[in-house]
Amino acid sequence: MAGGPEQAVWLERFFSEHDNIRAALGWLTRTGNAEWGLRLALALSQFWLEHAHPTEGRQCMAALLKLPSGSALMRVQAFTFAVALCNRQGDFAAALEFLQESLAIARELGNRPYIAASLNGLAVTQLLLREYRGAKQSCAEAVRVWEDLGEPASAARILCNLADVYKAEGDYGQARSLLEQALSRFRDLSDRSGMAWSLNHQGDVARAQGDGSAARRLYDQALETFREQDDGPGVASSLTDLGRLASDEGDHVRANALFAESLRISRQLGRKWDLAGVLDEMARSAARTGGWERALRLAGAATAVRERIGAPLAPIEKVKLDADLDPARRGLQGAAATTAWMRGWVTSMEEAIEYGLGGV
Repeated sequence: MAGGPEQAVWLERFFSEHDNIRAALGWLTRTGNAEWGLRLALALSQFWLEHAHPTEGRQCMAALLKLPSGSALMRVQAFTFAVALCNRQGDFAAALEFLQESLAIARELGNRPYIAASLNGLAVTQLLLREYRGAKQSCAEAVRVWEDLGEPASAARILCNLADVYKAEGDYGQARSLLEQALSRFRDLSDRSGMAWSLNHQGDVARAQGDGSAARRLYDQALETFREQDDGPGVASSLTDLGRLASDEGDHVRANALFAESLRISRQLGRKWDLAGVLDEMARSAARTGGWERALRLAGAATAVRERIGAPLAPIEKVKLDADLDPARRGLQGAAATTAWMRGWVTSMEEAIEYGLGGV
C-alpha cells in the first residue's frame, strides 16, 4: 500500500472495494486456489494490519494455508505476515507456531533471504515473550545471513531489533552501541528512512536512561528526517515519543499539542492501532494533571477502538497503563470512575478523536 500523502487515497479505494475483495478471497479459498489466494491476501497485508482488520486477515490466511496447494515461497511470505497479525493481537504462541513452520520451509528451500526474514520475525516474537536469549540468537543469525548476502541495509535493521532486546534487558550501553553502528551503516548507504528509525530508537534508549535532553535531540532529528521523507507513520511515531517525553517532564501543554498532531496524522492515514495508542498517551497525561474524568474517558475510548479492530494491548502494556491510570480511578472513586470510562467506551472512534483534540 502506498505511503505518504497518497496513502489516504489508496485506503479509501480499498474500503470501497472491500466487499468485492472479500468475495474474491472466499471464492479462491473454496475452489482450492491457494496460490492466487495467497497473492491477493499478501497484497492486502498492510491494509489488514494497520487499518482495523487483523482478525479477518488471520482467518483468511489460516484458511488459505490449510490448503495443500500454493508454492513454498508464497507460503513462507504468508506465514511471515500471519505472524505480524498474531503479534498485533497478542497471540504470541500462535505466532511462534507460524514462525517455526516458516523457518523450516525456508531452510528446506535453502532460500537465505526468507531464512533471515523468518529469523527476524522469530526474534521480534521472542522479544515480546521476553525470551531475550533466544531473541539475541535469532538476531545474530539473521545479521550473519544478510551480511553474507551483501545486504547491509537489511543487516542494519536487524541490529536495531537486537538493540531493542538489550534495551529491554536494561543494557543501555550495548543497545546504544548497536544503534550507533546501524546509524553509521544507514548513513553510508544514504538510507534516510533507516537513519530516522535508528535515531528514534536511540531516543528511546536515552529516555529509558532518564536523559531527557539527549532523548529530545534524537527524537527531533528523527522527526526532521521523517518529515523530509514525507513518512507519515514515522512522523506520527516521533511526535508521540516527543509527547511522552514532555509528559514525563511535566510539560503537559506541549505533550498534548504533540499528541494532537500525531492523532491527526494517524486519523488521516487510517491507522487505528496508532490512534488508540495516542489516546492512551493523552489519558496518561490527563491522569498526571488531575484530569481524572478525561483520563478515564480517553482510556475507555482507546479500549473500544482496540476491541473493534481485534487488537488488544499486550498484557504487560495493560499492566503499565492500569498503574498510570490508578490515580484517576482513586480520584473519582466507585461509580463515577466506571461511568467516565464507559462514556469513553461507548463513543465512536471519530467522537473519541474529537474529544481528544478538544482538550488541546
